[in-house]
Amino acid sequence: MQKTYNMKLILTMLLAVGIVNTSVANLFSKADYESSLQTQELMGAPLTILEQNGMWMKVECSQPYSGWVPALSVVTMDIDKLSQWTTAAKYIVTALNETVYSRNNSKSDVVCDLVAGDLLKQVQNKGKAVIKSGFAAVELPDGTQGWVNAKSLEDNDRWTQQNSKLTPEKKVEKAIGWAEKMKGIPYLWGGISTKGFDCSGLVLFCYRMAGVKVPRDASPQYKAGKDIEFHKYPDGTYNLTKLKRGDLVFFGNFLKITHVGIYLGDEKFIHSSHLVRVNSLNKNDENCYENIDKIVKVCRIVE
Repeated sequence: MQKTYNMKLILTMLLAVGIVNTSVANLFSKADYESSLQTQELMGAPLTILEQNGMWMKVECSQPYSGWVPALSVVTMDIDKLSQWTTAAKYIVTALNETVYSRNNSKSDVVCDLVAGDLLKQVQNKGKAVIKSGFAAVELPDGTQGWVNAKSLEDNDRWTQQNSKLTPEKKVEKAIGWAEKMKGIPYLWGGISTKGFDCSGLVLFCYRMAGVKVPRDASPQYKAGKDIEFHKYPDGTYNLTKLKRGDLVFFGNFLKITHVGIYLGDEKFIHSSHLVRVNSLNKNDENCYENIDKIVKVCRIVE
């Protein structure tokens, strides 16, 4: 028994694992709110804890990225608790924004906020999810319990399986559907959530919600798919006839990618630039994207 305990202790010390316990965890470049935002992770995501400095933790996430997060946004777990969290039945939030309430009504005290993509543990009774008056009983990673509008949640296992069975075309349409819902959300450097997106963060989020894994940043996204041919004419217009809905359109130069968006068809694309918006890729259109002349590549990540 002593050997088992020591092994668990050693593994816990080596792993130093935490789970995001707030709707969004912001990873900063330094243990300072005035430093640059590196990226975000959503509630329920695992983090490797590298260092702690007062009210800050240096962590590494699976994107992969490392950075400093407020310690209050992370709950540390030993091996047993991590195993319990990993294997527990969970909900995924499918509403853009939601709230965890202290009781099963929206007039009760607020426990915390939620964003699309967050994971919560299901509270169950005899193997069945507890739902009362249209509210589902949930548990945050730190064990805090509350209630969420059941219409804003999906069983995560079922949701994941449903995504895996979608045809490539339906995955693309689901990703585009999510992107369309994001219109008007402000640009946020490092953002991957409904609280704000950078350009590659929007791509990551929308395809993640359609069950498709893509890299976090534009440059790796640039390399992740199949090249799609396009042609630029001397007058600055493009032949985009080989593009399909859902293709990723990259801007910049052949030394550096600076921007990415999702092609919608009819020479239009959706992207996060100042805010999530739809622009034309035809320079003669009134709604033409201001950097239309900087398309360098198009790739297809779902086939």
